[in-house]
Amino acid sequence: MPKGIAASTPPETKGRPREKMESRSREKATQKALLQLYAETEPEPFIRAVFALLQATTPGCCCSVMLRCYHAWGAVWFDTMGHRVEGKSMETMLHEHPGYAGLCAKPGRKLLPTRGILPEGPELLDSYFYRNYMVPLGWRHAVALCFWETPTMDGLDCLFSIHRTEAQGDFTPAEMKQLEQLHTVVDRARRRLHRLNANHAALRGLEAFVHHLPVGVAVLDWNLEPLYHNQEARTMAAHWEHGSAARSWKTPSRSFRVPGLLLESCAVLKEEWREMARLRPALLKRLKRQFHHPDDPAFRVQTTVMLAQDSAMAYPIFILQMEKHGPASPATDPGQRLMTLTTSERALALLVRDGHSNKEIAGVLHLSLATVKTKLHSIFQKLGVKSRAHLVASLR
Repeated sequence: MPKGIAASTPPETKGRPREKMESRSREKATQKALLQLYAETEPEPFIRAVFALLQATTPGCCCSVMLRCYHAWGAVWFDTMGHRVEGKSMETMLHEHPGYAGLCAKPGRKLLPTRGILPEGPELLDSYFYRNYMVPLGWRHAVALCFWETPTMDGLDCLFSIHRTEAQGDFTPAEMKQLEQLHTVVDRARRRLHRLNANHAALRGLEAFVHHLPVGVAVLDWNLEPLYHNQEARTMAAHWEHGSAARSWKTPSRSFRVPGLLLESCAVLKEEWREMARLRPALLKRLKRQFHHPDDPAFRVQTTVMLAQDSAMAYPIFILQMEKHGPASPATDPGQRLMTLTTSERALALLVRDGHSNKEIAGVLHLSLATVKTKLHSIFQKLGVKSRAHLVASLR
């Protein structure tokens, strides 16, 4: 457990076995919650881990989170009791909160207690916020941990709040000090999660782009095990192993296996990398080599060995680009046929090949139905096909 983070319980004293047991129980719960917090890589499990940490260290009647824009989520507020507010209603709730003006006046603030923000006595009981937001949840005291990307209201990323009833009482100065320490721990984990999800989103976008390229792309780890491959790489690998007969298959195999000769070439390249890394480690960033099929020189594979990250502990990865050049004819080779189209026509043709209707294609490519039909007619003319079925068959 990080120094200074502990369960908020009375000090252990001799003759108070119940308090000792509760203290140990909360300390275990806090340690477990911290381990969860450090381990999570997805937003929802991360939020649950923060809730568990807050409940273990600073007990209350419930915890809540307000997200303004969190990865794939829109604006949303929800708590551990099952209440949920989304979209415009959540933004309305945020603007009606008495603390919103305080955040606007002092963006970047880390802790926001209701103490000093909410009015006292009859004025509070008569307020709109009390009747609509406090009474339904049964809380009287709260403190929010505010997390910012930039110290502006647009940079407010999320708020985690702990709520307490009147009977539970307000938060003590010692608890507020501990929440300041917790804020640092949670913020570090939150920023790590943001980086991971941003990288995952970028990777998914690149995979979607590469998936339908008329060039086979495969990524292997240092042990030459496949990490990723696109659709064309499966066909290319089969073509490398079985020759032109692989092109006539109606349904190519869904599995991907690197041809044996390519694996042998990569193994040689691996030893070359090791030798260069031993002799000139500071200069070695990437290594490129080109291999040709022994029976079909027009079929080539460009292999790049490169470090995926700047770390002395990192191993390189292998990127294979598989292409067929030379005598292949656009009339017979799907990859070459696609290269005769524009980028937008190619995307449309691939969607047709995968069985999408014109309406679905219009939604995916953000085009009108009329534009889809016009582009499809242009594709028919360029590829010399007369129907949708002929187009699909020509691209198999």
